[in-house]
Amino acid sequence: QNLGKVLLSLEDKQFSSDREFSGYLIRKVGGKAGWKRFWLTVGNKYFNFYKSHEDSQLIQSIPLPEFELSLPDRGDADELDFAQRLPYMFKLFSKSVVYYFITENRYS
Repeated sequence: QNLGKVLLSLEDKQFSSDREFSGYLIRKVGGKAGWKRFWLTVGNKYFNFYKSHEDSQLIQSIPLPEFELSLPDRGDADELDFAQRLPYMFKLFSKSVVYYFITENRYS
């Protein structure tokens, strides 16, 4: 399933454990320097991050029901110097952390 459909289901709070996605995303944690590329799997209401598609060691899991999804806005400009020109971007945020993501294309 492509990322766009996964994100739409997240926005509608209809994400279910039978939907899965995997692919590369570029991620930045709000307030920290640098973007990093990770292999992502989405399933069972979690974003799961790995160094590459060949790696089986989980780096981090983000529980999706605890986050809100949106597009970056003007308030995010200081965080997004590298990526402002890239159209395939979104953010997940909670009260304590913001994650910015860039997909490599519309269908990633």
